[in-house]
Amino acid sequence: MVHNIIHNRFKLREIEENDWKDIHIYTSQSIVYRYQAWGHNSETETKEFVNLVLQDASKVLRSRFSFALVESEYERVVGAGAIMIRDFTNREGEIGYNIDPDYWGKGVATGVARLLITFGFEELNLHRIIMMSANADVRICTYMKQKVHRMWLHRLVK
Repeated sequence: MVHNIIHNRFKLREIEENDWKDIHIYTSQSIVYRYQAWGHNSETETKEFVNLVLQDASKVLRSRFSFALVESEYERVVGAGAIMIRDFTNREGEIGYNIDPDYWGKGVATGVARLLITFGFEELNLHRIIMMSANADVRICTYMKQKVHRMWLHRLVK
């Protein structure tokens, strides 16, 4: 089943094979991968990542839902977000995302996090969602604490 999440400025849609080009453009910037375990990927490694995402999407029991963040105006992939089911029994998930630095500070990451959390609670019926933020984005953490759900040590609980 293909999932699309629409927002007024962008949409999240499941990653497609040709997205590797746009993904590679923004993820090859050192400021994007500075705190990531994967470091600077070659084009081949980016293609391998996209292929892994596509394999995950074809599984009957999915544990990862990976989305391309597509800017509405130019229809260009400017980021990615994912929600991973970490524990099926206890219905616990984790969200993560990365975004082209040209879109930092514009509320895009907060919007992506909000959409992923809504998808996790409403579509995947998760009970708890954990958010990890490598760059300690204060705006996102504040938003999560005040407006979305109860939060304890960066753990969102429905």
